[in-house]
Amino acid sequence: MQDAALLAHISKQPHARANFKQLVRELGAKGASREDLETALARLAAGGDLIEVRPGHYAVTARSREFAVGRLHMHREGYGFLISERPIEGVAGDVFIPPESAETAMHGDRVVVRIARIEPDGRADGEIVKVLKRAQPTVVGEFRIGRRGQFVVPQDERIQQWIEIPDGLEFPPADTVTDRIGVAVRQVSSIAELEGMIVNVELLEYPERGSSPVGRVIEILGHPDDFGVDVEIVIRKHHLPHQFPPEVVEQAESMPYVIAARELAGRRDFRPLDIVTIDGETASDFDVAVWVDLLVNGN
Repeated sequence: MQDAALLAHISKQPHARANFKQLVRELGAKGASREDLETALARLAAGGDLIEVRPGHYAVTARSREFAVGRLHMHREGYGFLISERPIEGVAGDVFIPPESAETAMHGDRVVVRIARIEPDGRADGEIVKVLKRAQPTVVGEFRIGRRGQFVVPQDERIQQWIEIPDGLEFPPADTVTDRIGVAVRQVSSIAELEGMIVNVELLEYPERGSSPVGRVIEILGHPDDFGVDVEIVIRKHHLPHQFPPEVVEQAESMPYVIAARELAGRRDFRPLDIVTIDGETASDFDVAVWVDLLVNGN
């Protein structure tokens, strides 16, 4: 049975719920088809179309007034809001998520929320029951050394959790390749020198109730007031592409340094002129330049 057909079948049940034994019986699933049913249920639950309300019992989230799926928008005070992917009957606006529940996820995560209460005016609050997709594979922040270990404090105030950095994971791997113009892995000889520097961290473990996320440093960008670091922070905060694909780097490295005669044919050669570029030193291309000369007529 296709996923859509399975969802439609469960949706027809009372309260859009069904248990595994019931589905096996109603769909005549035996042998391999029983295994296919298990796989389909797990796939639909992983995508947020179903929620396993208790072992072996499933509900269709799109038909449920109790559950909702959407993006978590965090506030710097520690609480959050679920921006639901569908209208929720009786709910006006977003669903409030209190700090004790919001701490189990991070800003931007796609989550399943159980609606705990709906007020007469349509305000609602709930709790996160499952994280479907993480939005923060990396976090950029300031490296701090404390009495209980090393942490990175995120630059994005909506990410409340400090990232714990275990011993031995304070420096990028030796084979780290950085091809951003003007950006290099800063040479730091000791952990103490990292204090206050801006680093990019890959998350290895995500937060759970009562525990901090864990990560490892993959880039050392420099001090907050170093030239260009503010731009690099924005790039990483929004997870914008900032590395060239390997094939592009390979093609650039293969370009000859000597201009062939055939390339000069039909072109005017301005190389003897004192032309000055006005692009910044970290520009991705240098295509804006000026040259001033005194003509024979005095202009």
